[in-house]
Amino acid sequence: MKILTCAILVLALGTFTGCSSFKSSSSPSRWSGQSSKSSSSPSRWSSQSSGGGSQEAEKSAYEKDVRETASEVARAGGGGYEVMRRVGPVAAEHGITDWEGDPVTWRAIGAGLAQGGLSVTEFEQVSRDLAAGSEVRSKLLLEGYSSPPAP
Repeated sequence: MKILTCAILVLALGTFTGCSSFKSSSSPSRWSGQSSKSSSSPSRWSSQSSGGGSQEAEKSAYEKDVRETASEVARAGGGGYEVMRRVGPVAAEHGITDWEGDPVTWRAIGAGLAQGGLSVTEFEQVSRDLAAGSEVRSKLLLEGYSSPPAP
């Protein structure tokens, strides 16, 4: 019942605020235009031209910050709504505009949930809320949860 109430609240807030947190967007993230070649890869980072060492460092810093944020939420007993609420500002700090459509975000969230100590059952509940019916997001969250980086 608590999850259903949270889901309704999140959907209502999204409707009133114009939030697109639960919609996959095709608008580019900060790094999508880094290469002169177009790429059909789903990763925002893979379309970069070579020699983007600082971009790779930025990607790594973003991933780390998202992972730590998700971990903090998990340790505090927060759910999917709280993760979504806290990841948006982290993405903004890194100049990421399409964080909801970025696979790096979802893998980092999954890894953070594992790092935060969520059990498999708890992860399944939170990931259902986060994925909002998206098979792609579910898969990315599970990838991150199943192989979190060493602390």
